[in-house]
Amino acid sequence: PKRGGSGPKWRKNTVFRAKNGPSGHVLSNLCWIADLISASLSPQPRRVRVRAGDTVLADTTRAMELREGGYPPRQYLPAEDVRLDLLTSSNTVTHCPYKGDARYYSFGGRTDIAWRYDQPPAELQAIAGRIAFYRVELD
Repeated sequence: PKRGGSGPKWRKNTVFRAKNGPSGHVLSNLCWIADLISASLSPQPRRVRVRAGDTVLADTTRAMELREGGYPPRQYLPAEDVRLDLLTSSNTVTHCPYKGDARYYSFGGRTDIAWRYDQPPAELQAIAGRIAFYRVELD
């Protein structure tokens, strides 16, 4: 839903303001949350691939799909199925009150194309250490 339109009302998370955080990471308040959020987590039955041009960054049949109210479904991939040797850690860290702190990865000139939650709350432990990308292909 669009902010200001019909559907859930959106508010900006103000838990953190942009500043240097632990290990020099930049904390920002980029996480938009719905006033009422519902979430479901389930195994993705289809193959998930991530490409940047001709380069395959990830390929798995073991993704977990997270569906949150108002957001597109996100595929969380096991780190061992992601080409972490091709990604570089960025200094971006965001905080979401529902999932915790996310660390981001970049590839070449594409910044912050993927993220991971290392310590999500107990109800979302299945995504701990898994990598999510903004764009994926489902087979």
